[in-house]
Amino acid sequence: MAKRKFKDPVTQKAVLVYLLTILIGYLVLHYGVLNQYSQADEIELATATKRTELQDLLAKGQRAEQLRGEIAEYERVIESLRGRLPPPLAEDELVRALGRAASAAGIEGNMESFQRKGTTTENEVTISEREVSFISGYHEFARFVVNLSRFLPQVEIRELTMTGLAGAIPGRTLEGTLLLAVYSSSLARPEPGDFPAPADEADELEDEALSYRDLGRRDPFLPPGPQPGEMPTASQANLANLHYRGMLSVDGKPTALVEDAAGVGYSLKVGDSIAGGQVVSISSEELVISAPGWGRRVLRVETGPPPGTVE
Repeated sequence: MAKRKFKDPVTQKAVLVYLLTILIGYLVLHYGVLNQYSQADEIELATATKRTELQDLLAKGQRAEQLRGEIAEYERVIESLRGRLPPPLAEDELVRALGRAASAAGIEGNMESFQRKGTTTENEVTISEREVSFISGYHEFARFVVNLSRFLPQVEIRELTMTGLAGAIPGRTLEGTLLLAVYSSSLARPEPGDFPAPADEADELEDEALSYRDLGRRDPFLPPGPQPGEMPTASQANLANLHYRGMLSVDGKPTALVEDAAGVGYSLKVGDSIAGGQVVSISSEELVISAPGWGRRVLRVETGPPPGTVE
């Protein structure tokens, strides 16, 4: 393509002005578009920031709503618990309640000792330690321990000690000592009737799911052998002092007649228990008993009085 030359100065000036106008228009248009890009980018960034802030606020709003629900549920549970928490106990009320539980268990006499051991507080809960002791029989004390759950639901047993007494007699064989933790809380607001006064009579505890029955078991703190006024049983006999007096037949089965040094008699069949052992065999001449520490103890039939008997 041939280049066109403008030799006329006027024409050259006109062309130059035209070119400058075109260049200026291009620059204005170009930078205007670039500015729009920049503005759009800034606005998009600002929009993204606002969108993030909005999502955070919405999330916080949802969490706040969730927290309000959780707090409401906690308050409902606390209010329900307040009605079920046992009321705080004054010292004299605790002593009276312990006395009622002991009386219902068959413990005679007053509390042997009552000592304050200390008090601690954790948040809304106060824990007071008290040590109490009673003189009683084994079964009576065991029944008293079980009764505490009914008479004193706000009390926890932390330690239990039983010490045998010299010259033990039924009902007074040991000194039982308990270290008790007594709980109380300012949150407790039981409704009237939630915690009725405990019963005073032991027979009112018989219907309770938690109760103690001795089932005829011997007080382990009593000395061996029959107690005054008590008829001895075969299990209380002393194998070293038994005498075989003879055999008779009952319903076709051999029955051994045995006597101890005190003259107390027992009739035994094969398989019966006596003095911690068991009858193995019976004949007219001898009685065989198997017992721990003795092995097979053979008793020969004796017709005379027990050794040491004065005629």
